[in-house]
Amino acid sequence: MQHNFRAVFQFDRNRGFTLIELLVVISIIASLMGLMMPALGRSRRAARLTGCLSNLHQVMIATTMYSDENNDAMPAVRPYGPAAYSSYNHGGRYPTTIGLSKTRFFVRYPFDRPLNAYVHPNRALGGTPSYDARMMGRMDDGLTEEDFMDPQQFNFPAFECPEDDDFNYQMDWRDDQISRESSAYFAVGTSYIFNLVWLQYVTSEYRDFVRPVMWQEGTRLFAKARLRYPSRFMAYLDDPAYFALAKRTKIPEYHHRDEEFSVAYLDGHSGSTGVDLDDPYGGPLFLFQEQMK
Repeated sequence: MQHNFRAVFQFDRNRGFTLIELLVVISIIASLMGLMMPALGRSRRAARLTGCLSNLHQVMIATTMYSDENNDAMPAVRPYGPAAYSSYNHGGRYPTTIGLSKTRFFVRYPFDRPLNAYVHPNRALGGTPSYDARMMGRMDDGLTEEDFMDPQQFNFPAFECPEDDDFNYQMDWRDDQISRESSAYFAVGTSYIFNLVWLQYVTSEYRDFVRPVMWQEGTRLFAKARLRYPSRFMAYLDDPAYFALAKRTKIPEYHHRDEEFSVAYLDGHSGSTGVDLDDPYGGPLFLFQEQMK
């Protein structure tokens, strides 16, 4: 008796999965996804932190170049007019409409932010800077403020933290609270704030053990710190870090890991660090007069 093996094989090859087999396969895939997703999330956050620290490194290198070419001057420039020095006009973009609702009188255009030309030398700045730091430079013909407010134009990626998404501490700085209207990048032009905690009238939260200094003295101490304490002075901090440290308070949200901040030091290196608000002398240090002796 002859068997039709070809017919049998043809039947087996065309047979579909049973419902039970499909359910088993789906459950295995779901289990694997459940195991992989947390690891993928951690990898994604780690990649974003690496990107943030790379940005800070670039900004600090640009700051060194700027200071070397300007008699050790700091890139913390004034807003237009007689206002005090700003901690966020060193580089970055012009705020969008939402950001300008509260920061219009404190921000500068990209062509008047000194580090943009160093960090992004091949990007259009939209104008020519003024020789007088208190005056606005010359905007390119054909451009208006609306062009700079457009979130798709005049962007400077090195000044935007990858995790700077939907909140900031700059718009409601005077009210000592977080704002969820915009990211820091689109609110003030940068995710990274220059350290002016040591400056008189900026904050008085540390008067229990330090004396804030005036701008002229701070400039001298800044130059001294570059030579003597380059790996210990925090020059730039991400937006949450600056608010927490300047206000000396706990904050509800961070850009990266809780209780840790992304910072750049005068020697050019950057890192993620925690700081004890009750004992900042115990970790990375501010530019305080008492520490620079």
